[in-house]
Amino acid sequence: MDGRSPHDHADWEEVVSSARERARSRQALTVERNGLSGDVRYHWSLDDARMT
Repeated sequence: MDGRSPHDHADWEEVVSSARERARSRQALTVERNGLSGDVRYHWSLDDARMT
């Protein structure tokens, strides 16, 4: 080997799985708090972090 540690695929999958679950739960909470379910149109402003 060249001094680098081998890639542990299982560890990487755990990190990705945890991140996906956090994103999923945060998205569900955002939908619930802002009444975004169903056929709702909205605009998300990255400049000032507002939904209209």
